[in-house]
Amino acid sequence: MSRFCCGVGISMIALLFSCKLVTNANPSSRTVSAFRIVNGDISGWTEAASSGYVAFTASTMNALVDGDAPKFTSEGMLEGFRQNLDGADSKTLEAFVMDFGTDSAALNMFIIKKNETSGYSAIPGYSDSVAIADLSGLGACVTWAYFGRYFFKLTLGNYSDNTSKLNDAALFLDYYKNKEKLLN
Repeated sequence: MSRFCCGVGISMIALLFSCKLVTNANPSSRTVSAFRIVNGDISGWTEAASSGYVAFTASTMNALVDGDAPKFTSEGMLEGFRQNLDGADSKTLEAFVMDFGTDSAALNMFIIKKNETSGYSAIPGYSDSVAIADLSGLGACVTWAYFGRYFFKLTLGNYSDNTSKLNDAALFLDYYKNKEKLLN
């Protein structure tokens, strides 16, 4: 009987040590795709029906980005996605969310885009060492930001005033910043 109990005990210990702890059954919850905005996450904004979400890697990004893909990949972009959202009054958002693998690589990409953007504007609630906005486009706003190892390019369209552009840029950045905190 004692041999049986000892054998069962050893078997149970071996079983416990061979099990893998799984904290989340969804592997995408810890990747760049965790930043995807789902309908209802941000009030008044829904994913565009026809071209809503496209994931990409460094080797497939060229098909989605006009001109900047080689710059992003040479600076260390590993994977990302483009998401198009529709808001009230025909407002639009095209978001590129990219994983650069390290905080320093994402920061470096941000510094490059900041140096290329003359006359940028501050975004409410954010230092210009983390996020900036280019308001030079008619009715549009291009926002560059980084949080941790993630880099963001947001293009907001169909706006009539700069205050609304900047406030909505801050709204989306708040969402992404909170998601980044949850990932770490």
